[in-house]
Amino acid sequence: MLEKVERWVSRLPKSELEMPILELDGVLYTPLDILEEVRAGTELGERLQERWEELRRGIRTLHNDETMYELARVRLLKRLQERPVRIMTLTAGMPTEITAEQLIRDIETGGDLGESLVKAEIKVVQRMIRI
Repeated sequence: MLEKVERWVSRLPKSELEMPILELDGVLYTPLDILEEVRAGTELGERLQERWEELRRGIRTLHNDETMYELARVRLLKRLQERPVRIMTLTAGMPTEITAEQLIRDIETGGDLGESLVKAEIKVVQRMIRI
């Protein structure tokens, strides 16, 4: 039902509306993409809504590991490119600043910090689907 999708999208943080959240047939869709297709009454909209409802109810798992990893990776890279951040870590007791560019490289190369960030983003996607 359109109302369910509209309610879900209205509950999401604005920062999530244009972030990929669901994969179907190798294509990533944002909440706004899903809402647009459902409102238009397209076959794609029906399939997206069905997939979203299955994910929410736990009937279907939230993609296979490889697909979910790639979805989370794409989301992180997009977020870092749109809103660069810097984080501080402690290395051998000394504070070290890590820039958005360094984070992007670490995500792209599968570094330890990048892997940790992708795993955390997977949890974010799971929560956003169920809002």
